[in-house]
Amino acid sequence: MKVLNEVFYDLIKISGAMDLLKPPPPLPYSDYAPEFITENQRLIDRIEKVNNGEITAVIAVVDSLFADFDVSFENIKQCNHRSAEFSEMEFSGRYIEAFETMGNQASTSRYLDLSKIENTGVFKLKYTSEFPQEREIFWKKENYDFYLSGVIGISRIYFDSSRQFGVIYCYGLCNPLWGSGQFVFIRKIDDKWVIEKTIELWGS
Repeated sequence: MKVLNEVFYDLIKISGAMDLLKPPPPLPYSDYAPEFITENQRLIDRIEKVNNGEITAVIAVVDSLFADFDVSFENIKQCNHRSAEFSEMEFSGRYIEAFETMGNQASTSRYLDLSKIENTGVFKLKYTSEFPQEREIFWKKENYDFYLSGVIGISRIYFDSSRQFGVIYCYGLCNPLWGSGQFVFIRKIDDKWVIEKTIELWGS
């Protein structure tokens, strides 16, 4: 939890949730149906209420740090469309040991106690289990008395044996058609954990 706390705010940034606190650009209204224009204005109004402190911005967080990986450094490096970024030369062995532990079947998911997360910026955290299942979490967002800025799922942290380097898988969803997932590579510098690099695995 100490390590997760130190990088959690940056994981929020990576998830894309902060992007939805920025009003969308003006629309060339003549090109859009009236109902779309109305919906766009409603979104702008809700973002303004968040920024004015009238309503709360919320991120829904998956209840557990999951551990259901079937990956290895070699097969990701060979098969992923971003494979060049996984070169051993770049990582020089620093993260390979941590990365390989993702495939360790001894790892199990762990309940995430949101009350122990300290640095959340302007966001309040709620568990995804408090919301409708699947994509209904977004379809019903206008019924909430807060502004749902996104959903974030985080894996357990996989460390190397020295516990100086670690790998996290993190994904963020901002609506049913907008999201991404990435590996997040963290390291300990002067007793502080920081994100050194991210590599996107998918995006939509």
